[in-house]
Amino acid sequence: MRRAALSLFAGGLAGKLLGILREVLLAAAFGISAPVAAFRTAQTATLAPVNFFTADALSAGFVPIHARFLVTDPRRAAVYYRAIRDLLLGVSVVLALALWIWRDVAARLIAPGFDASTGAMTALMLGVMAVGIPPYIYTALASYLEMSHGVYRIASVRASAQSVGLIVGVGLAVIYDAPVWLAGGFTGAYVGLAAWSATRIHRSRLAGTAEDITPSERREAYATLWRIVRPLVPLPFLLQGAIVVERMISTLLGTGATASLDYARVISDTLVVLIATPLGLASLSAYANKTDIEVKRSARKVVRLLVFVGAGPAVVLAFLGTDIVGVVFGRGAFDARAEIITGKYLLGLSFGLAFQLVAYFLIKVLNSRRRNREVLAALGLGSVTLIAVDLALFRELGALGIGIGASAGALVQTVVAASFLGLMPALLRACLAVIVPVTLSVMMGIWGARMGLGGIGVLVAFAAIWLLALWLTPSLRNTAREMLSGWRT
Repeated sequence: MRRAALSLFAGGLAGKLLGILREVLLAAAFGISAPVAAFRTAQTATLAPVNFFTADALSAGFVPIHARFLVTDPRRAAVYYRAIRDLLLGVSVVLALALWIWRDVAARLIAPGFDASTGAMTALMLGVMAVGIPPYIYTALASYLEMSHGVYRIASVRASAQSVGLIVGVGLAVIYDAPVWLAGGFTGAYVGLAAWSATRIHRSRLAGTAEDITPSERREAYATLWRIVRPLVPLPFLLQGAIVVERMISTLLGTGATASLDYARVISDTLVVLIATPLGLASLSAYANKTDIEVKRSARKVVRLLVFVGAGPAVVLAFLGTDIVGVVFGRGAFDARAEIITGKYLLGLSFGLAFQLVAYFLIKVLNSRRRNREVLAALGLGSVTLIAVDLALFRELGALGIGIGASAGALVQTVVAASFLGLMPALLRACLAVIVPVTLSVMMGIWGARMGLGGIGVLVAFAAIWLLALWLTPSLRNTAREMLSGWRT
């Protein structure tokens, strides 16, 4: 698992760096103007229906099962892959056509706060992005096929390829003064990525051999998939519903607020992409054939590390979030107003940063154990919490309230998932271990603000506090040493 996680970390790091470059260029060129708001909203409208058939349901229903079939029955593994591939490609074509035909309706539904011109731009971008749905879904399945073999190349380069496509899209949008190229960059990236993935799978023969697949074999494959994902059927409605509601509420706060939300998430999601995602995805295959005792022992260490790794940056974002936004995006069309709105989102998101990391990992652990009813409960309760808090706070707190809603949802997901896995004692101990450094950091942040200490000075003080805490906590120090040893190896 460690080697897989490190491979995904390396790919995630490259993708994140390119993603930050992409966002910096986008912010400099368009700031938080209507084209960015239209692009973000069109992307959400494109991926929301797609994620009904991918994301957690696909990874949970494919990777652990296919990994087991590879060991017990290679032909059955090949049949399983081909049957699911054909099903998803058919569904993806239908989705793309439906979204293209009803793009105007979808734009009005997801962005009720947009004016007519911004809504029309959103619909145009949505039509372009709809073309990218089949290659997007195929690429997702191809990456999961590799994962079941213990290979992570497609998953590692996926984010980088998307960012490169969008960087090209930003450049063309500026050169031709046509924001629709932003959507073209997304679609072009996945067309190219799907072609490369298909070539890679063919050359590596990862799909296996299954000539003359019978109808009964296909039915058996679909029945197996259905047994696994059936408990997760309501989940996409909750998860995508939460995302869509969050986006709809943001449009009611104004065009600038809609664009700022994603700039804030670029910063807050960095640790999720670099740390939690590699560990979570690696656990799908690594934990599939382990005993419950082995999984619990390993997961305890990871939870302890994730809480510590998330709590320190959370304090930094809470006190220095607006300054960080200014350093990363503050140029070109990204003005002071954009910095303030994005900083408010980031403050709200910082409260739940550590829980975002832990929740993602624990959900994937439950997936690997085929405990998908419990996944539904954890993610469902978290999504309901996010929506409820957003609706309760957005009028009074604006962007800050929406950020707090996401943090509250992550907290609920973490508690529920940890309870199901018997890891609540480990989670509580991990939280208690960071109380002292969090308290000292908050005191230092308040003192630094009153004394006029610059952001660099506060950041250095925070780093000293957390490095000292790491050194004085043997369990954390040993876990960190193990991870560093694996990286060097």
